[in-house]
Amino acid sequence: MLKTLTIATILAVSAFSAGVLGPAHAATSRSQVCPIVGGVDPDFVTFEGPATIPGDGANHLVTLFASEEESARNLVTLTAVATGRKKGKVAATEPIIASANGLHDATIQLSLTGTPGRNYVIDWVAAFDFGPHICAWATPGHHAFDVTVGP
Repeated sequence: MLKTLTIATILAVSAFSAGVLGPAHAATSRSQVCPIVGGVDPDFVTFEGPATIPGDGANHLVTLFASEEESARNLVTLTAVATGRKKGKVAATEPIIASANGLHDATIQLSLTGTPGRNYVIDWVAAFDFGPHICAWATPGHHAFDVTVGP
């Protein structure tokens, strides 16, 4: 039930973003696969939201979603840190930190401010299978999610 509600919410936000913001700011889904050694148990971390948000000073929600591929109910923990950066400065804002956990999946929403000239880097760490299966933006083959602020 919770997974169905979460997926429905993500789809509704995506549809709303695409309709209100138009194609330049349409919501996109970017997923990264997190298998353990040998390619088995391919769990996922997905970013839902636009790659560019308008520089309108408003807050814009983006979503990170970690999901366990196995049908068994395993604990999933997801932590994300969004750092706003402005031309040459490492931290233009205080970092936005969020964490969530759940059985089979975990969802985080981050509110990013559309300040012109700012970009966000979203680092993330997910732990699957009650903790021993770790996947992070810094592990080989993975990356942080970037959101730029447009005019």
